[in-house]
Amino acid sequence: NAQLASGYCSYDPDSGEYSGLFIGGPSREQAHGLAVDSEGAVYVAANSWSFDNQYTPEPEGFPLTEDAFSTSEENAPHAVFFKLDAAASTLLYSSRFPNSELGGIAVDRSQHVYLTGRGGNALFPITPGVVQTEDACGWNTQPFIAKLDLSKPGGDALVYSTYITGKGCGE
Repeated sequence: NAQLASGYCSYDPDSGEYSGLFIGGPSREQAHGLAVDSEGAVYVAANSWSFDNQYTPEPEGFPLTEDAFSTSEENAPHAVFFKLDAAASTLLYSSRFPNSELGGIAVDRSQHVYLTGRGGNALFPITPGVVQTEDACGWNTQPFIAKLDLSKPGGDALVYSTYITGKGCGE
């Protein structure tokens, strides 16, 4: 059984030292986006197959923090996003983003996190009053953008989430 995990490191040019960590579970992980905030913290968008499901027995799985936006175990792969300290040595935040695959991540000056990717189905988190609430494409194929405020715990972190296509799939 091979284990593929995502690795992240930083380099201090003054000391010439590297530091870092590997994060993941017993299955496959794929990082798809990276952002750095004004304090040097690193944000990563990834997809993971390391969750409690038919392929991953309990209690194995991708590490999540207590204040995670979502701990949903619906459908694999699971979109995950996490925050590391500036030295890439401590996991500060880690959450799933349900029923989606992540493609990118950004962070603004207020440390709000923006996620992009594709998702969909009845369990996908869409907020009221957004541009597009209907899934025109079917499960896990509808492009989306979401904004989260990580200073708020759990489900309260979601500021908005909307699909971003035209009338048909991929328009």
